[in-house]
Amino acid sequence: MGRAFDAREAVAWSTDPAVASVLAERNWDGAFPAHTGDFFFNSEFEYMAKNGRGIRRVYDHNVALRPDGSARVTTRLTLTNTEPPDPFTNASTLAYMTIYGPEGAVLDQSASDPFAFKEPVLAGHPASGWFKAAAPGGGQTTLTVVWDVPRLVGQLGNRSWEYSLRWRNLPDHRGDVVNLSFDLPRSWRWSGDPPPAQFSLDQEMIGTWRLASGD
Repeated sequence: MGRAFDAREAVAWSTDPAVASVLAERNWDGAFPAHTGDFFFNSEFEYMAKNGRGIRRVYDHNVALRPDGSARVTTRLTLTNTEPPDPFTNASTLAYMTIYGPEGAVLDQSASDPFAFKEPVLAGHPASGWFKAAAPGGGQTTLTVVWDVPRLVGQLGNRSWEYSLRWRNLPDHRGDVVNLSFDLPRSWRWSGDPPPAQFSLDQEMIGTWRLASGD
């Protein structure tokens, strides 16, 4: 069985195995991972502008867990176009953003931004797309995506659970940030260190943390 592939994420490809391995290491090959747990990727296709290095994204990601291991996951993206106006390279950041969520998740269309286009499931991850644009010189646009996830954390024992997160970064982009927060059921707590409240997307985030339920 071949790997899932998103052409919008691919930067380059090669039939040379040595080159292909380097492309894979840098997430340039368009390979798309399966992951059980919390998952996020913004597969962003910008049109004619050449302003990618000046775009900054802040993701506010809230996970509201329920006692049965399901969750409501809300992500608010704020995108800022930091570069000055240019009619040829920076008229705006007009892009089609395809947001991939956790396995088995269902988009809450009433709580998410309107005018979503349903996209094919890839490696088990559901997806929806939106057109968004931010004006140059500090202009901003926002996108809110809400998923209902029937099984977000895995149960390890009677009162032990595991939360895992995989957040794909945009290949070789710098300056994007995730703010991570949780609403835990009553009497739930983290076993050991909790997930970071904030992390950089200069590289992909992959992590696992444990929770304990009950008194």
